[in-house]
Amino acid sequence: MRALIAVAPKPLASALMTRTLQSTGLQSQVYALDGQGEAQVAQDLEALLATIPPEYGLVILTDAASSYCTTGVMAGLEKAFPRRNDVLILSGVNVPMTTSAVMLRDMLDTTKELAESLLAEGRASMSRIDV
Repeated sequence: MRALIAVAPKPLASALMTRTLQSTGLQSQVYALDGQGEAQVAQDLEALLATIPPEYGLVILTDAASSYCTTGVMAGLEKAFPRRNDVLILSGVNVPMTTSAVMLRDMLDTTKELAESLLAEGRASMSRIDV
């Protein structure tokens, strides 16, 4: 089993997960953390991880690789990381990526397969729109 956590500036994470849950109907072990600064993200993630069974893997989707949300996730994982053996962090989250994450997180055996699939889905959904 893998828990899915979206982390982005307030209210993006909640909006992404609300839209994803509406389209999939799946809700078990799916969370949104609306970031309001690196320290708050780290604190909120630590509190959330205390409620997720340690045998669960983690799929954490963040807004951008260099954002305070991602650095907050890294800080929050420092204490919990030794207990977790299956952690995947991807940045550049979008609705197709979150939808695929909800659907595939427990269907693919390896973290590498899941990462490749989610990154491909996220990239495929981006398009230039000329006006």
